[in-house]
Amino acid sequence: MQRQAEHTAPAMQRDTLGINRAEHTATVMQRDPHGFECLAEEPAAVARASAPSRRTLLLNAILFSFAFAVLEGCVSATIVISHAVVPPELASTSNAILYLSFSITTFVSPAIVAAAGVKPSLVASMAAYSLYCVAYMAPLPAVLYAAGVVGGVAGAVLWTAQGVYYTANALQYTDAVHAESLLDSSPRDSTAPPTSPYRPALSAGPTTPRPQRRSTSDGRRARGSLVLFAGLFAFFFQASLALGKPLAGLCLTIWPDTPAVLFGAYTSVALACTCGMACVRPLSASAATLRAGARGRR
Repeated sequence: MQRQAEHTAPAMQRDTLGINRAEHTATVMQRDPHGFECLAEEPAAVARASAPSRRTLLLNAILFSFAFAVLEGCVSATIVISHAVVPPELASTSNAILYLSFSITTFVSPAIVAAAGVKPSLVASMAAYSLYCVAYMAPLPAVLYAAGVVGGVAGAVLWTAQGVYYTANALQYTDAVHAESLLDSSPRDSTAPPTSPYRPALSAGPTTPRPQRRSTSDGRRARGSLVLFAGLFAFFFQASLALGKPLAGLCLTIWPDTPAVLFGAYTSVALACTCGMACVRPLSASAATLRAGARGRR
């Protein structure tokens, strides 16, 4: 009996902090002894200490949306003004190759993103997508056709990775809001009664993964986060398209004899956006997928 009390003493000391594990827990990703990821519970305070705050995730979403939208604005403007800087037949053919490559690659882009990872796919595809702007600095048929193939493949991977990252960021934002609300409502009184030494302690031994019941409020929070992040993304994307194309036409009207300078500026901006995308937080797509599946089944 004395040994049992000694083994349960650490759990008793944690219970005297006034944190109710049954109510103030958070679902986290852990690995079982076989190396597979699974959902498990741990105290919300520990989960919050290891997870980003909602402010961090919101700023991360703004950086992600801005970098993606500006890059797409550069490529879209290049497509629009391509007929003015190269023969129309050549521009139409290169754009058709771009869209055809994009359409075909969408069938395999999910497998590419799953194998390479979400953030590496974002950064690599943005860098490759920028090559379509570079190609118009030396508008030879072979260069434009090759850039159309590379740009189409990169665009399909980019849009697939964008959807996964956007969803993962929104779901982690939902978890951060939920964790902070639990901590705000948790008791801070350290005089809570200790756990009885004759009652089996929950923390005696390794954490046992078990399913977490989701209430309807969790679904509402998730939908609210998805709507919020969709609004941010749509704002930056539409603003980039609305401003990029008229500015491109204006610059081409002012400097009609130097289109290479304009495409060089597009390339510089696109590469700067790629560097910005490299600064976003790496998010766990597998965790987001499991959480989304759990919410959808309930």
